[in-house]
Amino acid sequence: MSPGKMLPIVVPDIVSYAHLTCFLSVMYTDPQSLKWVYSNYVQLHMDAESMFTDYLTPGPEQHMIPCLHGSQRVNRETIVRFSPSFVDFVRFQIDNGYYCWTYVNEYYVPNTFAFENQSFTHPLMVYGYDDTEQKFSVAGFFAQRKYGMRELPYETLEKAFKEVEQPSQSTEQDTVILFKLHEKKRAECEFRLAWVMEQLSDYLHARRSGYLKGALAPNVPQGRVYGLGIYDVLRVPFTKEELLSDSQGIDHRPLYVLWEHKKMMNRRIAYMAEQGYFSFSDAVVEGYRKVEQEALSVWNLFLKFLMTRDARLARQIVERLEALKENDALAIARMLDEYEASNIKWDGNEERTH
Repeated sequence: MSPGKMLPIVVPDIVSYAHLTCFLSVMYTDPQSLKWVYSNYVQLHMDAESMFTDYLTPGPEQHMIPCLHGSQRVNRETIVRFSPSFVDFVRFQIDNGYYCWTYVNEYYVPNTFAFENQSFTHPLMVYGYDDTEQKFSVAGFFAQRKYGMRELPYETLEKAFKEVEQPSQSTEQDTVILFKLHEKKRAECEFRLAWVMEQLSDYLHARRSGYLKGALAPNVPQGRVYGLGIYDVLRVPFTKEELLSDSQGIDHRPLYVLWEHKKMMNRRIAYMAEQGYFSFSDAVVEGYRKVEQEALSVWNLFLKFLMTRDARLARQIVERLEALKENDALAIARMLDEYEASNIKWDGNEERTH
């Protein structure tokens, strides 16, 4: 075993959730894998009751992503039984090119929200080690719950891994995922323009995108909202008087994901033009930049509201969400119109049209 090794990672466009961001950190290091990334993460969905908002794209935590083919899912108990030292287990995997994604107890992880404050089980990704310093290189959500990279002493990771409070029923927390880019499968990744446009159409009409079909199709829970329909649910809490109370909590993530979605859309638009897949008009490009700016404005207004609970700010958020929905819809409708007018139906199996 070598005295140390560091696997490459970068900060991706999407940094809202650990179940997406850590894996994307690896896929973003590879131009071929980026073709798959920018073909997806277009559609959004929300649980209307909890308001949990996410991208309607298969995630490596539950599904196999083509460029990560061959990844291993190992039960936590199996690791503890056959490798008493989690440190040695991780070092061995990194030497073989595998990133290690696992749940840990952040009570023991410095710079996290829960450090020495409360027991809290949350994912962490290990991507390097240094025997000289006796430290791992890890990626996760640290100070102010922002995604970043840190060094973690061997003994700290060992304890944080073994002191996880397991739920009564089996979940993803029981599993350690070992993954790396698959040479053959990553080379087969293609940008799918027609699929991007299909997702945009579904987003515009607030309908579910069918990314899994047939035998793999999951049951769709009740109360799911898609695409532009999310705006109508997001506005509701800000019309209620009880939200003005400091004791009334509200999840910040839905509005953050809404803004992040616009940033990702603009990065995709630029990527498509840079790679010669499709170029929108200057009017569309500038129009969606403004949509992103408006989404950022809503997010900043929400941060002010969290500090003041001012009813006037709540009303402004409702008004701006209404305007943002209208402008978002208009911009995406123009994208679809330009695509239809181009007569391009390229899906990754044909020559690109510049």
